[in-house]
Amino acid sequence: MKKNKIILSLLASSVLSTCLFASTDTVALEQEIKILKEEMKILKEEINANSKINDTLIEKAQETTEAIIDMEERSDDIEASTLADKISWGLTMNQDADYISYKFTNGDVRSNVDFYSRVRLNMKSDFAENMQFFGRLSMVKDWGSGFIEHQINNYSDVYEGRRTGSSAVYMERAYVKWAIAKDSNLPMTLSVGRLPSSDGPSIQFKENTTRKSMVSALAFDGASDGIEFTLNTDHYLKLHGSKFKIGYSRYIQDNTTGEPLSSSDTIKNTEVAGLFFQTKLGKNSPSEFSISYVQAFDLYNSQGQNMGDVGLITSYLEFPNLYKSGLTAFIHGVLSTAMPSGNITAGETLLGTAANSSKNINGWAVWAGVRYKFDAPEYNNPRVGFEFNHGSQNFISFTPGSNDNSEKLSTRGNVYEVYYTQPINRHAFVRLSAQYQDVTNVGKSYNVVGTPYDVDSSPVNTIESEIYAGISLGIKF
Repeated sequence: MKKNKIILSLLASSVLSTCLFASTDTVALEQEIKILKEEMKILKEEINANSKINDTLIEKAQETTEAIIDMEERSDDIEASTLADKISWGLTMNQDADYISYKFTNGDVRSNVDFYSRVRLNMKSDFAENMQFFGRLSMVKDWGSGFIEHQINNYSDVYEGRRTGSSAVYMERAYVKWAIAKDSNLPMTLSVGRLPSSDGPSIQFKENTTRKSMVSALAFDGASDGIEFTLNTDHYLKLHGSKFKIGYSRYIQDNTTGEPLSSSDTIKNTEVAGLFFQTKLGKNSPSEFSISYVQAFDLYNSQGQNMGDVGLITSYLEFPNLYKSGLTAFIHGVLSTAMPSGNITAGETLLGTAANSSKNINGWAVWAGVRYKFDAPEYNNPRVGFEFNHGSQNFISFTPGSNDNSEKLSTRGNVYEVYYTQPINRHAFVRLSAQYQDVTNVGKSYNVVGTPYDVDSSPVNTIESEIYAGISLGIKF
């Protein structure tokens, strides 16, 4: 560029000098013009040469840019492939058929055969030395039903992907688990996100799978969003597998900020907090004991009024494969306490209490079962099991997200169930089950609104017993 500017300056100077002295020397002027033409020719050649150089440079720059983009794309592909290699995938599928018969207090009997599918896509990634990601996509659908919304006190977030409905796929779990000071005498773990609060103990025995939660399935079964902090206390308590867990969950969130005022603006956040303790019953024993306390704050009714709080004290014992005999046993107990706010002037109240009442109401439930695994490798070691559960009149639990189509653990009454599981291979099994529910009080235990009347004295026609007979094909890999 500097060279071109110099040439153009010389050219301008030459033209100027020529104009000044043209009148005195025509021959000299003609000579100057000739010289200028030669210089212009040289200048054009240089300009053309520079243009070709520029074109070459531009072309090479474009080639380099394309090579860089290609290398970046290949790098992205390699990175994506590396990340994909870090994610392990698992899938479970159940195809179920249930015969259901309901008997009502007026003598009516209704029955049907329900078919439904359940699919879960599980993911796990050890993406860092002390961090893991866990996720699960879920779908549960009645065959050919289209979409019939499953309303349970409007708390739909708890059972999305867990109760029958549409063929929509939901993110049932998505959380990061961070191991803190894992090599110390007091290792800690922090879990944040959509937490593993469903399919807890002792669901795994009947479902022929591994346990997926620390919370008793009799007390809580459903999805939740929150944070958990765990202290592993083996070293200090000298109890193998002992740990304390503190949990917080946002059960219902008020998202009305910035919207026009309405009656729903009185709804507060419903939050859940809990403290858990768990330990093994011996150094090399799979048997386990747990006790916990969970409280839900500010449950509201359909008018947006705060009905009060509910607290749950839960404990369980599990004895898998007792003395390597093939026999498994478990027992769970829950004591629930409804704590009405006493601030409702009119409308729905907690367990149908008086509008201004703040008197606590207690309920309880128990769940026990046994399973025997036959030592018969030629038949893939089949299992047979029996379970019983009872819920009192005022028992409250948070189990609307149960995958059990009969919702037996939410029954206020007595439930008896037997099942037989026949493994086909290491990835598939068939289960036959039969269940009888003797309902003593109206409503499932997660229905906290209204009085749970005795069935025999209920003011409305209601279900007094249920019979379930089912077959399930399960696949996992």
